[in-house]
Amino acid sequence: MRQLLELVNDVDMYISQHAIYINKLEKYLEGKINFQPTDCHSCKFGQMFNQVRPKLNNYNEDIKKILEEIDKLHCEFHEISMSLFSDKENNQEKLRRVKDLSTKLFQKLLHLKQMFKKMSV
Repeated sequence: MRQLLELVNDVDMYISQHAIYINKLEKYLEGKINFQPTDCHSCKFGQMFNQVRPKLNNYNEDIKKILEEIDKLHCEFHEISMSLFSDKENNQEKLRRVKDLSTKLFQKLLHLKQMFKKMSV
């Protein structure tokens, strides 16, 4: 539970890191910077989530469900962002998809944070 609380407390930082990641993807596609994408287990959020994932069954069903949704969105976000580097076709569509996934991920993370706030009241 400690790792989950840390993750929830750092939600705003993880959201900003993902926004920066998208900005770097955009600059890479414009040819302005070199950028090496990461998989969903290598970024800071993924590393923290790797500590939470093995304990999913210890949480109540509502928390478990949202954590599973977050995990799925997060990994899909990274898979598509990595495909920008291996397959150059449809990059603008992929970037749009990455941004959409990011928005959904942010919403789920903020919802998780709200769930914890309500539990602590």
